[in-house]
Amino acid sequence: MAQLNLIITADYEIFGNGSGSVDSCMIAPAEQMMRVAEKHGARICLFVDVCEYWAFQDVFEKGLTKENNALKIENQLKDAIARGHDVQLHFHPQWLDYKYKDEKWELNQDYWRLPNVEKLGGWTIKKLFQEGKETLEEMLQPIKSDYKCDVFRAGAWCIQPEHEVLIVMKELAFRIESTVAPNKAYDDGRTVYNFSNASKLPYWKVSNSVTKEDSKGIILEYPIFTTKIPASKVFKFSRLKVSRNIANKPKGCNSISDTQYKLSFLKKLTKSVSAQVKMLNNSDGVPFEEMKYITEKAISKYEKERGQIPLVMIGHPKTFGNAEEFDKYLEWVVKQGKVTFGSYKLNLI
Repeated sequence: MAQLNLIITADYEIFGNGSGSVDSCMIAPAEQMMRVAEKHGARICLFVDVCEYWAFQDVFEKGLTKENNALKIENQLKDAIARGHDVQLHFHPQWLDYKYKDEKWELNQDYWRLPNVEKLGGWTIKKLFQEGKETLEEMLQPIKSDYKCDVFRAGAWCIQPEHEVLIVMKELAFRIESTVAPNKAYDDGRTVYNFSNASKLPYWKVSNSVTKEDSKGIILEYPIFTTKIPASKVFKFSRLKVSRNIANKPKGCNSISDTQYKLSFLKKLTKSVSAQVKMLNNSDGVPFEEMKYITEKAISKYEKERGQIPLVMIGHPKTFGNAEEFDKYLEWVVKQGKVTFGSYKLNLI
């Protein structure tokens, strides 16, 4: 029988248009998330948007703000590593080309997708990965001498076309890629990805494509677990969210909507009562019952497999307003006994 290893992850960042408070959308909710996990013997992997971190550093060093948000982030990441959590690499490249005035950010959305960084003067994918890896290792190795930055997730899941990304990851000795959400696809003109043809395996080796298995690959794809949820269940979970008044965001975390990409009320309503492919998610106001339902689908799906299997759960501190639901879920994980807490140290090559 397979042993499922729950890898709890969180993309650590404010909002992609530059809105949101570092204190309320990152520091406080990430701390709450880690405490809830520690209560049950679990740990979190924080995927750190280093492009955003560099921008915070830059505006402080130029004297454009008195708020040293980069230092706050650095202190929290060091503390997280000291407590046994993990920190790995994440990019939102629009932060590489910013304007900052009157405490407000203007980010170049032309570089929203990772492959587009090649169009930005002075940057290549290789340079981005090299400097990102160096930033995290120089920051965290003094805290944990054997720390390595060797796992990656693309911002907004926008890794495609990924050929050059995977070449660079191989050159820089990255072990694991963890962006793919099988059977999900999206295109609003800015966020674009298509994982509808992803491998059906629980994890796989990759060389030229994150969705296709290549037995000769040396990088492993640990996908975010997804499952199709029927309309009746989607409606049930939406109703639970409303009835319990579960928040979409932590207290004090406010964002400015990007009206160009905002869903209409009708689309939101339709989405809430239609069958969906959903990720195993600990944030976004998701109720305990939905986390449990998706995990039970994973248990059923892999019950005939053998050996160790990564079960990746995604989340975001900026949308972690459901701490009580997450707490209840982790309590259930401990009691049910078929899933254990794991990490990206689970190397299956």
